[in-house]
Amino acid sequence: MYFNITRTPTLQGHFDPHVPVKFQIRGEPAVDAGGVLRQIYEDVFLKILNGDGGLQMFQGPPDRVIPTYRSSTILSGTFEMFGKIIAHSLVQGGPGFPYLCPTIYWYISTGDLQQGVARLSCIDILDPILAEYVRRVILINTSLIYQIPILKRLI
Repeated sequence: MYFNITRTPTLQGHFDPHVPVKFQIRGEPAVDAGGVLRQIYEDVFLKILNGDGGLQMFQGPPDRVIPTYRSSTILSGTFEMFGKIIAHSLVQGGPGFPYLCPTIYWYISTGDLQQGVARLSCIDILDPILAEYVRRVILINTSLIYQIPILKRLI
């Protein structure tokens, strides 16, 4: 499989998931020996990460993104297609998608929710007010919990 790419988002070629992808950037003297492939994947992933083209698939800090829930994105199969692109990148020695928060990464890679939950962090809570409440609960002294009437009843 072979794609001829300009620096504009236009692709030519037929996509078959069983055939390795080769890239050539039109107008640039590069032969795809792996470097061009990695660069293309990295460029595509950064554009998707930044929401270029109006498709907001992720939210959060760039090194810990969380998928954005939109029914249109889910129903259209966009995340499934994006997962296949990531798989092609990994199989062909590309960069993968190193931007996911560890919770999401571990859940996807193991299929075990507990593996993901074990890596939760306040950084992954995008609502600043909720994140502050969680930080306060984490920092609270155990002896103080017994002094708060509503929490004392729960214990």
